[in-house]
Amino acid sequence: MIRAAAGRRVVIAVALAGAAATSPAAVAFETGIRTDAIKRAIDIGQSPGSEASLGFHERYVFLLRDRLLDRLEIVTEFRRVVLATEDRVRLADMTWGAQRAEAMLRPWRDKVSLVLHVSFSPKNTYRAMPRFRIVLYSRSSTTAVPGAALSRQANRIEPIDLVETPRYISGQPAPPGTPILAGIVEATFAARMLEPRSAYLAGIFLEDRELRRVELDFSRIE
Repeated sequence: MIRAAAGRRVVIAVALAGAAATSPAAVAFETGIRTDAIKRAIDIGQSPGSEASLGFHERYVFLLRDRLLDRLEIVTEFRRVVLATEDRVRLADMTWGAQRAEAMLRPWRDKVSLVLHVSFSPKNTYRAMPRFRIVLYSRSSTTAVPGAALSRQANRIEPIDLVETPRYISGQPAPPGTPILAGIVEATFAARMLEPRSAYLAGIFLEDRELRRVELDFSRIE
């Protein structure tokens, strides 16, 4: 689970026009990014919270405005370096650079993650995370009706890994036996299964029931 995504309150305060002015248009996301791309991602991450930073992240963050579903984020290799750099800047880590970023990326090579942030009512009775799931549908396989059982869906792309992390107060891990107030679900997909210039629908499931579909355009990110 990436610490950069956990507990992060990404504020989407930049208008689309402003984002276009501060962020270069991306052709499509890449995997196995090389040193030049890593250095460029580090440059972007040097000013966390700035207008340029917010404009960059806006393309990767989808606000769901739901009482349960807060937001969905895409984390590519490139954005993972940006997020990690922002964390190192906040910690005033002067040793962070391309070599350490490349080492950090090794477990994430050729992978794309979808990170779902969920919030629960303070009156909820959850003591462990309920079972969420995230899948991807290509545009040719989106005729099924949301709400159908997961086992009845076909032609979907399944994650290769899924990690759920319960949260408690101020984004801290929930102590055992205490009510869970929030959580993060990170579904990781094999990049080789995705077409980087295509749009997909992310299907969000809770206990095998589909709650929501979110359109993701991978041609707008890198």
